[in-house]
Amino acid sequence: MRREIPIVVGLVRGAARKILISKRKVGALEGGLWEFPGGKIEDGEPPLQALARELEEEVGVLPSVAVPTLSYTYSHKCYDLKFFVYDVPKWSGTVNPREEQEILWASDYELENYDMPMPNKPLKIATILPRYSLVTASFVGDEEAYLRRIELCLMGGVRLIQFRPQVSDKILLSRLAQRVSILCKKFNALVMLNIAMVADQFQELVQYFDGVHFPSQELLTLTKRPVPSSILISASCHNQVEILRAQEIGLDFVYLSPVLPPISHLVSTHLGWKKSADLVRDASLPVYALGGMKPSNISTACSIGLHGISMVSGLWDSPDPGGTISEIEKALLTFEV
Repeated sequence: MRREIPIVVGLVRGAARKILISKRKVGALEGGLWEFPGGKIEDGEPPLQALARELEEEVGVLPSVAVPTLSYTYSHKCYDLKFFVYDVPKWSGTVNPREEQEILWASDYELENYDMPMPNKPLKIATILPRYSLVTASFVGDEEAYLRRIELCLMGGVRLIQFRPQVSDKILLSRLAQRVSILCKKFNALVMLNIAMVADQFQELVQYFDGVHFPSQELLTLTKRPVPSSILISASCHNQVEILRAQEIGLDFVYLSPVLPPISHLVSTHLGWKKSADLVRDASLPVYALGGMKPSNISTACSIGLHGISMVSGLWDSPDPGGTISEIEKALLTFEV
């Protein structure tokens, strides 16, 4: 029987999108590599208690808020590591290397410059993904109005957009892609291209985006990662088979849907929270809940192992996207330690 070692990890947040990392001492296992602070959970110790103990012992801080982020297993040759990962946006204390290790604050987009152990790949992705995402509504013919709605969402705080205009006109799509890309760069937001209607030309358009998104049908046709690791890849998933395929080919994150009945249209079935929790229990990549999401759903989503929520109507049709984002941010602060 394989031995399972439980590990707790804290993604400690600082100012200006900085995150705390530390360097393993030379001579230690995988010495010289960088990692997020954390360590082994002692027998009978709850993960949150272990998180507080490890962060204080290693870097001198105590978490005030710890939001569940990921729970996954990484298999080594002779044992399994079971990771319990928490986002720590609020903490107390003074950061200092209590174990004489090298520590530093790195911007989330700089993490690729630091070599980390293989089990840390999902954590790198989790650090750059916000807890909420916008999926754009279909384009209906008014280019300026469409771009203005995207800009209002960005001004409100959206930092991850899945661009899904459902446009077949290639000239219009290319123009929209370029303008949306410029807008997102202005707000330092990530933007993903949904390839639903552009599967034959996504390689031409990807230059304008941080990543590409594959609908579930296209996901199941993939046998390997279609773009380099410098480009993010996400996919739509509705069941365990699709989530496993996304993991096998090395996707970065996925959208699980429909978790609840969509606000904008009727569906015959939806997953519900219990089924969604079962599907993401051992997912080794961040998963967003999509379908019927409202700001109040963020607490339930994170509690059951989802990374966050993604909305179409909930943000696109909101008279105040900034207010919607504020509701989500307040709800996340309820995860007090």
